[in-house]
Amino acid sequence: MTDYKKRIKVLAVDDEYDLCWAFETRFKKEIFDIVTVRNGEAAIEMLKKNKYPIIILDSKLPGIDGFEAAKIIKIIDPDTYIIIFTGYYDREDKEIQEGLKSGLFYDFLCKPFEFDDVKRMIKKVIKENISKNS
Repeated sequence: MTDYKKRIKVLAVDDEYDLCWAFETRFKKEIFDIVTVRNGEAAIEMLKKNKYPIIILDSKLPGIDGFEAAKIIKIIDPDTYIIIFTGYYDREDKEIQEGLKSGLFYDFLCKPFEFDDVKRMIKKVIKENISKNS
C-alpha cells in the first residue's frame, strides 16, 4: 500500500498566469503539492533548491524554452519525470517523439487539456515510479 503521508512536490511551469493559478487551485486537495513558476529559468532555480520528482512543463516559454529547460532539468536531476505540454506540437511531431523515446519526457499533453488528464498522469507517475522507490 502506498503511503501518501509523504506528499510529492510537483512543479508546474507556464508563462500564463491564469494557467498557473488554475494548477494551484485545482490540485489543492490532491495527494501532491503543486508549485508554479512562469519561466524555464525559474524552474531551474527552483530545482537547484528543492527536489521536484514531477515537473509539468510548457514547451513555449520566454527565455529558455521548455525543450532546453527539460534538458537542463535532466542534467540537474535525471530522476525527474517531465510531462511536457503545448499548443504548438502534437504527439506525432519529431521533437515530441524524440523526447518521449529518449526519456527526456515521461509523457505529453496537447493544449487545451483537461485537468483530470493532468491529475491522472501525475498519479500514474507516483504510483508506478515514485512510490516504488520511497
